[in-house]
Amino acid sequence: MTETKQKILDTAERLFGIRGIAATSLRHIIAEAGVNLAAIHYHYGSKEELLDEVVMRKAGPVNEARLRSWTGMRRKPGSGPLAVEKVLEAFLAPVFSERIAVRSS
Repeated sequence: MTETKQKILDTAERLFGIRGIAATSLRHIIAEAGVNLAAIHYHYGSKEELLDEVVMRKAGPVNEARLRSWTGMRRKPGSGPLAVEKVLEAFLAPVFSERIAVRSS
């Protein structure tokens, strides 16, 4: 990822978190990131595509961890039906562990 693209993404994530998505304009993002409007359109196309990238940056690792947990549970032969608690744990635990990892960094 280019430095400009990373700077835009980091700035958008921060401003979306502080101001909210609706209250954050592309102009706010370019001013804070120190880039021009053409850079956002070149790298992301629109505010919606930029938002999608911000969401995927956070959701991707969580979904990968969910898939690893789920795959690990399904591979145990002869264990019978999965307990609802285990399914919920596979779905929810990565959200909390990723959130903690993100906040501590």
